[in-house]
Amino acid sequence: MKKVFENKYLLWIVGALGILSILVLIIGSFFNRIDVDSAIILVEMERIAEGYIPYKTMHLNYPPLWFYVNVALKWLFHIPYGCYPFYLVVHWLYAIGCAISLFYISKRFGANKIISAFVAWLFFIVTHWPQGNTILFEIPSIFWGLLSISLFLKWRYSHPALQIIVGILAACSFLTKQFGAGFLLLVLWLIITSTSSSKWKQVGYYLLGYSLPLLFCLTYWGTNIYQSILFNGYGTDVMDAYRGIETTFTSKIERIWGNLVHIVNRITPVVYVAIILLPIIFKQNKWREALVCLFGIGGFSLQYFFVHGGHHYSLYMIPFALLLIPIILTLNVNKYVRGAIWAVIGMTVALGIYSAFYNRVWKIYLHNGKKQYDGQWVMGKKVADIVQEGETVFIPHGGICYIYYTANLYPSSCMADIGYGVGPMEVTIATASKWVSNTDYVLHFTDEMMYDLYQGQDYEYFYNDSIQQYVNQFYSDTLAKDIVLHHLNKPKIAMELQ
Repeated sequence: MKKVFENKYLLWIVGALGILSILVLIIGSFFNRIDVDSAIILVEMERIAEGYIPYKTMHLNYPPLWFYVNVALKWLFHIPYGCYPFYLVVHWLYAIGCAISLFYISKRFGANKIISAFVAWLFFIVTHWPQGNTILFEIPSIFWGLLSISLFLKWRYSHPALQIIVGILAACSFLTKQFGAGFLLLVLWLIITSTSSSKWKQVGYYLLGYSLPLLFCLTYWGTNIYQSILFNGYGTDVMDAYRGIETTFTSKIERIWGNLVHIVNRITPVVYVAIILLPIIFKQNKWREALVCLFGIGGFSLQYFFVHGGHHYSLYMIPFALLLIPIILTLNVNKYVRGAIWAVIGMTVALGIYSAFYNRVWKIYLHNGKKQYDGQWVMGKKVADIVQEGETVFIPHGGICYIYYTANLYPSSCMADIGYGVGPMEVTIATASKWVSNTDYVLHFTDEMMYDLYQGQDYEYFYNDSIQQYVNQFYSDTLAKDIVLHHLNKPKIAMELQ
């Protein structure tokens, strides 16, 4: 293996292939349909750009930073409504920032440039499948968190002002996505376990920096912001109730363990190896770095105590699993143990490449991704041609909430409620009345249209019985063929769309 690293020509070839693979994944993401979550948060961002104020004149279940960063970029570059590729570019810039931070942290953990570059490359590979290829909060949140860790490792004995900046950056992770709060404790661990004689002063400066943006948000938005983002009612209890499952403490622990064991893209073998080698890690004085990784994996897995979550929730755990690689590769062990380590890493790489390139590039991007993307905009135009300016639309289907974005519609309720709530929540007639009664239209797609749009793939398609009952009582069908727009108290009119 040492001879391989010393072969400059081979390294250049491997490096070029690595860059090419990243470019393929990035470019391929532009030929994929708009994710439901992406559409929901983009709609909210566009409303903020129009002048709505989160937690005051509009309800928002998320922290504000991602939205305001993108609104600022929208104004700076004069980006028109619906320019989805622009925000996808911004997303990938965040991902590149994550990779750069991982490269630096890996070097601080004792690895050379080649291993550190390998870790950075692997980040793009293994995060691509769990929705790391689309516009969500996790990657930007991870960026701020990893940046805070890397700058702490660089500035840990520097001026107090720099420690304050580290705290501010860690807070930015939380203000991008609630679960980014985990970086607060991880940086604290690094400070407390350092050998600095002034580490408790550093703790104070760090916490001061962390509190500053939180106090600013509290001053500007009041307590509404923290009530909205911390107590938004979207959790395991509600979703289990919808599915007829009783939520217990035991079931939540089982969910945490299940997601911990099955970290997306089979990165878990690296974690198992690190745990097995913990005695050697402690003996060779690498316990501090190893524990921050294991704490990061275990700590972020606690998300599943509160939410069912999807693939993207595991994104927080992946960087810390990857940072175990430079730790175990730099251990002083015999050739047999080293061979086993490389075998596990090789298996991880192979499975990551399979998930990213076969499941994403081959099965989705090259076959039906672009068709689904175009279909989303076609359906959006059909709806937009019917709905008049100022009219609102309620979409009780998790799988088609992208219509809010492609049709430039304003929802009649909180996007998180209608995007996530209607599907998983147990909606009563009273709740349906509350959500639906103030809207002009209720949108419904036919099963045939959904099947065609998603090319036979599984899709989220929720239509609660209580909402259906309410709609049948007060709404009439005003549009047929693929789309049914139920219009409040209007005569039934059937119109065929060309």
